Amino acid sequence: MEISASYLLLTDALNTFINDNYKIWQMKQEVNEIKSQFTLALLKQERKINDDINSVLEGAKTGIFELCFPTNRPPKLYANKMMDELLGTTQDLSPGERYLKWIEGIDPLYTNECDDYLKRMQRDGKAEIDYVWYHPTKGKLFIRCGGILNPNYPDGMGINGYHRDISDTKQQQEKQSQLIQEQYSVIDAISTIYLVVWLFDIKANTVQVIREINRLNSPAQDAKYNAQEAIINVLEQCVEKEDQEKMKEFYDLKRLAIELQNKDSVSIEFRDTLMGWCRMNAVAIREVSQETVNKIIIYVEQIDEEKRKEMIQELQQILIDDAAVMVHGYYNSNMCSDKSVDGAQISVADYYWISTDIKPAK
Repeated sequence: MEISASYLLLTDALNTFINDNYKIWQMKQEVNEIKSQFTLALLKQERKINDDINSVLEGAKTGIFELCFPTNRPPKLYANKMMDELLGTTQDLSPGERYLKWIEGIDPLYTNECDDYLKRMQRDGKAEIDYVWYHPTKGKLFIRCGGILNPNYPDGMGINGYHRDISDTKQQQEKQSQLIQEQYSVIDAISTIYLVVWLFDIKANTVQVIREINRLNSPAQDAKYNAQEAIINVLEQCVEKEDQEKMKEFYDLKRLAIELQNKDSVSIEFRDTLMGWCRMNAVAIREVSQETVNKIIIYVEQIDEEKRKEMIQELQQILIDDAAVMVHGYYNSNMCSDKSVDGAQISVADYYWISTDIKPAK
């Protein structure tokens, strides 16, 4: 009986021990499962971040590399997939062979600059360089290469960096440079013709005096080449009061920039306090890949004589329009009022003349 009771107690204790240990094991399993799920989530998130980074780098035509210079051993170049694509190499190429492919593609004119890049890297711990590199199928490429020293590289020098194709950017810069050069050639040409030639930079709010004849006021210099202050000085010092309001409206640089997006030039006539009648012209400095106008050339020409002739013609037309016309009308009439005489035509304003053309009409 005692043995049976002891056995029951032992069995009960054993079952309790087994159940408790099972619960502990079950809890550990749940914890491990949660850890696994969390680790898996982290791995997925990390993979997504890496994919996003690679997508951005691919869109920017940028590859990542590690360049190693082990002591007493040949250099090695490790690259990601995008870097291999930029080099025209493949992932199965050895780091040593990839390095040789990169070296072979460098334009000889940039060899010294590349050597200097490595020296600056050793000295400063970081460096950047733009150079020409020849791709095996794409030909000439403009490359921007930058990096930092790897402080944990055990033997020799290790560089972690990027390799970016900036050919499109360089081509845009060359087009822009050529366009600006052409535009400034035109500016140089017209600067000898016009009384005033100013270059306004709207973003910087500055004005550059390209030409200004000596006998004029100096509104830009007085404003220390601040664009808005120079315009105020022009209106106050150089424009007759009757024309100041319309010139203020014309001289709104932001409005001019918008108008010049769709026009080659805009102009206005006004009366200058010193030069009389003048014409102000505004022309945009065009920049490649930019829709907005940021720079405007303003040039002024004197039209006082032209304006005087125009006014005289207008007065003459008024006199002609208002003149009393009798019998024969105008512009041509016959002084003899007889169709039997030819060659005696006169205009309204004629008083007398000497002529040998009067003869019997046929």
